[in-house]
Amino acid sequence: MSDANPDATRPLGVVVGGSLTKGLEVRLDPGQTAQLGQYAKTEVGGGLSILGMVTDITLKSVDSGPTVWPPGEDEPALLREVLQDTGVYTALAVDPYLELGENGEEPARARRLPSHFSAVHPADQDTLDRAFATDGPNIPVGAPLGMDELEVGVDFERLFARSAGVFGKSGTGKSVLVLHLLDAMLTRSTAAATNSDRTVALVFDMHNDYGWEMKFQGPSTSRLRSLKQRHQTDIELYTLESRAARSDGQILIGTRDIQPDDLEVLRETLDLSDLAVDAAHACRRRFG
Repeated sequence: MSDANPDATRPLGVVVGGSLTKGLEVRLDPGQTAQLGQYAKTEVGGGLSILGMVTDITLKSVDSGPTVWPPGEDEPALLREVLQDTGVYTALAVDPYLELGENGEEPARARRLPSHFSAVHPADQDTLDRAFATDGPNIPVGAPLGMDELEVGVDFERLFARSAGVFGKSGTGKSVLVLHLLDAMLTRSTAAATNSDRTVALVFDMHNDYGWEMKFQGPSTSRLRSLKQRHQTDIELYTLESRAARSDGQILIGTRDIQPDDLEVLRETLDLSDLAVDAAHACRRRFG
């Protein structure tokens, strides 16, 4: 069951059990498919719907007969079809995330469950728009897994009004996503009518991803235009390196500006022992 369902009008299946903490168990309808990471929705009454995500897929049987004596390849195809419709089935684990209203209410954490045999559908564009509250200016950040016809947008004002983080495993595209968000922020800021509406941001770029170009390591090294190439007049690029190309200046840090606390923060990066950091504190106390 690795392919996404192309028909969003048909239910994926029906709810047959579950809980808020452990997730919903959904019996997949015959002929339907689903995959991990796919968004799904179901109604809970009162104009509310639940948005969840498929987190596991399990093959199950009604009783032990079909698994103990499975039909062989030489058995009639009709027998297999009958068993697949009645004796064995696929179960989806769906984690309920959000409750969504119909009248523009703020999405809230899921606190109720659908009834038994409630239909579960693939999430549509309207459901995702309500979930991510993208009525105003938004930044498209991609499509959910297996749902390429849909688009997830992030509310622009809310994203940059508070601290935010991008997390994921190595190689999942975190740096590219951050570049996309910063690019959108700069584009919007440049189009602002007054300076007071513009955004001023200081980016500490440890790996040199967001300056002139972003490099990708793999079978063949590839490059992506970064912020300085896209917004040349709106970006000032400064570096600690004395021979860096395409920079607007060099930042010099004097030795007197380096404190023992700075060494403690960089202990792992500089591979310093506890004794070395303690010695720095002792020198600071003795010599000032």
